[in-house]
Amino acid sequence: MKSLLIRSEKLLIMKRDYSCRENIRQILLKDLKIPEAALASKILYVVGVGLPQLCLERNIMKNYFQTTGKNGYDYAYTFPGMNKVLQAGGRLIRSESDTGVIVLVDDRFLTQKYQGLLPREWRDFTRI
Repeated sequence: MKSLLIRSEKLLIMKRDYSCRENIRQILLKDLKIPEAALASKILYVVGVGLPQLCLERNIMKNYFQTTGKNGYDYAYTFPGMNKVLQAGGRLIRSESDTGVIVLVDDRFLTQKYQGLLPREWRDFTRI
């Protein structure tokens, strides 16, 4: 499985030119030299880090963890958001014979904080 991180400003440029999905496909084929047959399998696009919406319940959770000396924002927002990202990745690969490409579209995935939350198998990625 190949993981890709796309800088969000590149994505914004893509949206102006033509469909984002087609442009990412062209990048995969031309720039990264991924064979057409590999792209015929599955491609999962994850745009953003999946943070839950701000709400009273999340803020109560955040405040609770803050009072225990932990980073409340991480427990209330970051970890649940990354859980969504990881679950989406799990839907792409179900068995040892499955193949696919996960395209993570958000600069935050490049930070040390989010890199540490990615599975070991996803850390060998190509940045485009």
